[in-house]
Amino acid sequence: MDNYYGSNQELEGHYHPNTYIPEDLSHFQSNVYGHYQNAGDSIKFDDINGIYLTYYHSYMDSQYNELDASNKIILPQSVLNKISQYDGIAYPLIFKVEGLEDFLGVVEFDSNINEAYLPRRIFKKILRFHDFDDIDTPLYIGLELYNKPIARGTSATFKIHDAKFIEIEDYKTYLEYQLQKNYSILQEGVTIEIAPHPLLNYPEGKNLKIDIIKTIPESAIMITDTDLVIEFEEPVNYKEYQQKKEHEKEENELEEQLLNFTENVNEKSPFEYWEKREKEHLAKYKCLPVPYEIKNGQIRVYLKFR
Repeated sequence: MDNYYGSNQELEGHYHPNTYIPEDLSHFQSNVYGHYQNAGDSIKFDDINGIYLTYYHSYMDSQYNELDASNKIILPQSVLNKISQYDGIAYPLIFKVEGLEDFLGVVEFDSNINEAYLPRRIFKKILRFHDFDDIDTPLYIGLELYNKPIARGTSATFKIHDAKFIEIEDYKTYLEYQLQKNYSILQEGVTIEIAPHPLLNYPEGKNLKIDIIKTIPESAIMITDTDLVIEFEEPVNYKEYQQKKEHEKEENELEEQLLNFTENVNEKSPFEYWEKREKEHLAKYKCLPVPYEIKNGQIRVYLKFR
């Protein structure tokens, strides 16, 4: 070791190199000679402004523009450099911004930027909090590392904003993919957005909204490396959806046979269409396409995140 570092022993917690290695290692990291500090429950970053994700230099790459339907952000390398000065950091790294309850994951730390780049859903909340409407200007966000453990989830209750969701054949795979890609944490009382399934036929820029009604075991849960039970409440626009289907039934006799679940709608389960489809699949293929159970007027499916 002395042959490499020379005769100088520890200085401020690190070996001090001799002439064989440049003494100034700041081009690697500014705190290379410093002691670790205790992180505590949070670390604040008072010099970080936020800006809408669309202004990120690589936004046109799909891996970045798809983040608009997420709770993940892009941060400057300087944030990671500051975090590395602390001991007792909880992983994965979770951030919050001033005035918002949303927990935010981080996609990457970019050495070529100075601002935090935020999804549209989050940036709009920040603008409302600051009573500001200019999305073109970087805005102080009060960035904070949330350094407390978050429990891994066991179950959650969703309320889908579009009742047509129940027509998606492989909704299990769709949900697993969208949630795992864009959300590491789910929170009660928060409305999230995911990229729409092709069946929904949404215009460009519109996402499917989902209200997080309940999460267990806590009001905020981690959904990485866990098996999560999802229960669905009646979709937000289910009555309108039923009326539309009934109208289509009257216009087309074939659709009347396929959509006869809409008759006497007030006397039937809001998931009757779902149940009917599963029974038809069972009769045809001798198996259920998705593991589920119906209990107390709710349908429950089982998702796996790895």
